[in-house]
Amino acid sequence: SSAFYVTSTDLVAITGVHLIILSIKYGYTDITPFIYGVYGLIECAYLGNTPVGEQYANLALKLTANNNKYCCRVVYLTTCMIKHWSNHLSEAIPSLSYSYKKGFEYGDLEYASYALVSYVLYPFYVGDNLSKVKQIMIDHEGLILETKMDMLINMYMFNWQVILNLLGEAPGDKIVGEKYDEFKSIKYFEENKEYNALCQIQYVKSY
Repeated sequence: SSAFYVTSTDLVAITGVHLIILSIKYGYTDITPFIYGVYGLIECAYLGNTPVGEQYANLALKLTANNNKYCCRVVYLTTCMIKHWSNHLSEAIPSLSYSYKKGFEYGDLEYASYALVSYVLYPFYVGDNLSKVKQIMIDHEGLILETKMDMLINMYMFNWQVILNLLGEAPGDKIVGEKYDEFKSIKYFEENKEYNALCQIQYVKSY
């Protein structure tokens, strides 16, 4: 579903509903909790039914309690795509820590990487002390680079450079320095149609 989410959000809705129907028809499998999480996302983001979406998120979390194989992606999905509609972003940080550690432990490397980068960046987004945030970035740099996921690494480096600028450790108002060059990376994102990354860059630069 991550590929669908990046390339066509309409496919997320279509596929999510289809998978729900299959689960009802043929029964529960290990991936079913994640499917319920995807449907919770549909209810929140597409239909505007946040309470219903949260019910599906809670059901997904309950069903995945003893399911280590898909635990990481279920916790990541419900935390980053559903719970933020009604909970403060700071409440997500412990869940993201749990999610990425479970993912690396049980081999769900894609979603572990998503959770890891979110865990590192959320303290910045909620307004934590910048020196503290910088140390979090330093502590996790090696692990993030090991993911070899270019888009995530680019977003991580972008935010790190923003922090260095805000701390006065890089000159000027452009996001260019030791960790990041916005002009090179924006070109990369445009060429690869990474619209979520482009949106995040413009959002962060706006403040």
